[in-house]
Amino acid sequence: MKSLLPFLLVFFLAACASSAVPTPPDLLALASQQPGAHVSLAPAPPPGFSAVSAPEIFALHRSQQAIWLHAPAGELSASGMEEWLNAAHALHFPNAGQDLYWIPPTADTDTLSFAESLDITSQLAPEQQRFLWRQRGDSQRQRQEFAAAVQSYQIVLAVDDQDAVAYAGLGAALLGLGRNEEAATALEQASALAPDDYWTHRLLGNAYLKLLRYPLALDELTQAYILRPDDPHLLLGIALAQGRMGDTATARNTLQQLLGRSASPQDRADVEKLQAEFSSGTP
Repeated sequence: MKSLLPFLLVFFLAACASSAVPTPPDLLALASQQPGAHVSLAPAPPPGFSAVSAPEIFALHRSQQAIWLHAPAGELSASGMEEWLNAAHALHFPNAGQDLYWIPPTADTDTLSFAESLDITSQLAPEQQRFLWRQRGDSQRQRQEFAAAVQSYQIVLAVDDQDAVAYAGLGAALLGLGRNEEAATALEQASALAPDDYWTHRLLGNAYLKLLRYPLALDELTQAYILRPDDPHLLLGIALAQGRMGDTATARNTLQQLLGRSASPQDRADVEKLQAEFSSGTP
């Protein structure tokens, strides 16, 4: 009996491991149960789908009908429909050598929320997952929903850890939460992947200012200014870094440049504050 115990233990652990792995849904079966039109470009459509031609799909869409579209792999490239599907904000699900699309009834449909409602976001084509979660993260960040935006960008990076735009968005959201050290780390990664991106340099410079790392801040903000010399507001951060590093004469000169280029009352108020600091020599 004792000799069976190791075998039974291994069998039990293997069974537990296999049961813990979620089984991907049968997308065609799931799609055929959803509201809307269920159509296929294949000569022999799968169960629940009807064979149609491309013009019939366009007609369904013009009537604002939600559509599940099935096609054999490569069929849409040959028919030239892929560009139209992208313009219609269709969701693309690669499915065992076939293509399945959900075409929303209107262009303003929240397609990511629809996929989430069916728990099939992970079945989307990877590039589309990245785009949709980046789009959601950007929207959340613009509404100052920074914690939610962090989660959205992290989902993008779980799909592709080389996505520079998602790292930059993550850094911006973390800055909004006051998590400056984490923000700097994310933005450093974004800069390594996209070294000529203005927004990343600007954000990273701001992160370094908040962390009192003035030489690094000066370098990043100067690079941003080289990329976008039409943005005089960068001169304020550059002057702040210069002055806090002890080069107050250069800082005052930079502030004068800003006064000559910006009519913003806020910029002028900030300049006066820094001029007073750097004139007295007291940070």
